[in-house]
Amino acid sequence: MAELSRYAMRRLAKARRTMFAHPVTAYLTNARIVARTGLGVVHGHIRIEVSGRFGDGHRIRTSDVIRTERVGGFWALHS
Repeated sequence: MAELSRYAMRRLAKARRTMFAHPVTAYLTNARIVARTGLGVVHGHIRIEVSGRFGDGHRIRTSDVIRTERVGGFWALHS
């Protein structure tokens, strides 16, 4: 797992303070959409498993992204 840059840490902290219209399942850094799914590094996932799956710093592939919206300088992915 790579450490977050200072910039990424600041952006993640700001995202956590942002009021989104829908509940946030997790925050992603280094995110991109590929073949209709979100790919990135997960932080603060609400369903972290005892095995470590969905733990901070792990790579994740989301379900198909149905819609995106811009909220306070961030992209919200809806699946």
